[in-house]
Amino acid sequence: MGSRESVPDEQMVQNAISSTQKLWDSDNLLVILRDDHFRICAASKAMKNLFHVDEKIWKEKFYLRNIISVMLDADLFF
Repeated sequence: MGSRESVPDEQMVQNAISSTQKLWDSDNLLVILRDDHFRICAASKAMKNLFHVDEKIWKEKFYLRNIISVMLDADLFF
């Protein structure tokens, strides 16, 4: 839900759950999540900038990898 100044109350939590329920019940959930992963890892300049990786290395080593495996990759720590 992002950064908040206060803890969400029960109604806010229920609203968030109900607003995404169709997504979680969808037969296409894995496709939707894979698309989300693609947009984050393959297309996001911010991700490349966050890890200080140039385009060539990103495509060779990190393109379409799971975001957690990218974050934990020892080559990113210098």
